[in-house]
Amino acid sequence: MPYALLTLLLGIALGIGYMNNSILPFLEAKPHSGGLSALIERNNYQGDLALTCILVALYLIGFTKHKNEDEFIDFLRYQSLLKAALFQTAGIVIGTWFFGGLTFLNIMLLNLFSFLLLFLVFFKVQLYTTGKKMRK
Repeated sequence: MPYALLTLLLGIALGIGYMNNSILPFLEAKPHSGGLSALIERNNYQGDLALTCILVALYLIGFTKHKNEDEFIDFLRYQSLLKAALFQTAGIVIGTWFFGGLTFLNIMLLNLFSFLLLFLVFFKVQLYTTGKKMRK
């Protein structure tokens, strides 16, 4: 779990730097002419690295085993996944009908993270509330 949090923080820092045009020099792409690299127009890979770090970290946080892993936690994880999928699908449908152009692309980029974030929120809230009920 600590590695996942470090990876998440690294991804967020890289993403913030990328959005503020603070590109790290070793992530700059060197342009080549001809071949497949001519089709791929890239200046840097910082955004890609940030996206990869955030997604990997969210998967690690969401799907690591708990201390007391049992069928009930599996059931809560399943319910959380189902709720996250329903919310994300609703967001995609609403985004498709009400937004277009660059705003739609930004919403789709947000959808890359929303599923994992919603899953984590639903799972942690359900885990907390059931743990609180069991302690009474």
